[in-house]
Amino acid sequence: MSHDILGTLRRSGDRSSVSFDRVYQTTADDLWEAVTDPDRLERWMARVTGDLREGGTFTIQFDDNDTAQCRIESCSPRERFVWIWPHESSESQVEVEVVPDGDAARLRLVHSRLTQTQAPEYAAGWDVYLRRLTDDLAGTPSGDWWEAWETLAQQYRALP
Repeated sequence: MSHDILGTLRRSGDRSSVSFDRVYQTTADDLWEAVTDPDRLERWMARVTGDLREGGTFTIQFDDNDTAQCRIESCSPRERFVWIWPHESSESQVEVEVVPDGDAARLRLVHSRLTQTQAPEYAAGWDVYLRRLTDDLAGTPSGDWWEAWETLAQQYRALP
């Protein structure tokens, strides 16, 4: 199985970031709900519980039993939010922005402050999740997450 990668990796010194800029065939309000409502997040990403407001903390519980304890740094409802994702020896940052785009909506996601080792794996993960978001919004089933992740991780690792 081959997928063209959707994200862009950037490296600066010993840190990296991955960014995605995707247009979805839905309204900005619906896309905002898809990326902030726990019930909707569980359909395409993972189980999310906690206090989903500025200053709040929340937990992402992935299917492989990995959990992330995150905190929301800033939030402009219906537009943009930023959260911190602690790791064993560092913290990364995820910024999500939703804007109208004609009859559709644009999602911009940037995951920064990643190590160069982490970046390809997180890039592949977000890539698969954003494909699943497309499927969820269209009401179509998604393929095997791990199979897609393996293929995409290899492609992201091969980037210069």
